[in-house]
Amino acid sequence: MIAYQRRRRRDQNEIIPPLWISPSELISRDLDLYVTDEGKDKIDAKFIDDLVKSRDETLAIIKKQIIISSLIFLFLFSNYLSIGVDINIAGFSLKYAKGIPEGLLLVSNLLSVYTLLLQSNVYLIDAAIKFFIRTVLPAELQQLYLIRYFPHENFGGYTPFNLPHITQSPMTSSLKKYAAITFLLFLVPTYFIYFYCYALLVVDLWSAARLGIWSKAIAAYITGSGVVGILFLITTRLKLRYLDYTVNNEIELLKQVAPEKVNARLQQIYGKINADRAQMIERGYLKK
Repeated sequence: MIAYQRRRRRDQNEIIPPLWISPSELISRDLDLYVTDEGKDKIDAKFIDDLVKSRDETLAIIKKQIIISSLIFLFLFSNYLSIGVDINIAGFSLKYAKGIPEGLLLVSNLLSVYTLLLQSNVYLIDAAIKFFIRTVLPAELQQLYLIRYFPHENFGGYTPFNLPHITQSPMTSSLKKYAAITFLLFLVPTYFIYFYCYALLVVDLWSAARLGIWSKAIAAYITGSGVVGILFLITTRLKLRYLDYTVNNEIELLKQVAPEKVNARLQQIYGKINADRAQMIERGYLKK
């Protein structure tokens, strides 16, 4: 049976091949068909500017929420270290008291969930903007538009398009490369330190249980939403397994242009799987 399942999975993958692509790659594939067909005269620099404007409005909301969450974190962690810092947000002054950590951590967590959702939408808009820049705009201007709309992804370098004979020296190129890598490496421990400190606050919330069962419930909720948030990041950023059902489109098209050939084509596609299953039924390994 194990050998049969392997054969069946292999044959199914030949008919419906799996694709490992990221959401941004999926958008590029989809928009490529639109640009080369109906949208070839509808996408221009103004359309891209409108997308960027919408993206920037969402980013402004994200930045405000990150600032509020950061202030809450600094307030709670400073009091966790017994430094005793007060905080003022939008005219409201907060002092450390019973129930304040639970409330602030809950608010911060809800803001983080909403921020994560907005960031995933920004990621999709960014993918569309980059695709249109590389597809619609003149090649000479693409790098400038990428620098303009994605300054955080550019490390100050410029590669001339019309002057390919002018290049950086190997030493300059290496310095630029390793400087960028160093900056990125500095960010890694920063994130780990932040998550560690945040985990300390959640553990303290659980162990101290200043509000009894409610403190433990909030701590459990924050932990659970953190795990779900990581899974959400994985499913909205990394390469995922998709299934390519092009064969279904082929059959539907064949029904329209040559319906008499449909059965023969179905036999050609599924005949091997059906014959293998029939043999397993005949040998008594499977039921009809």
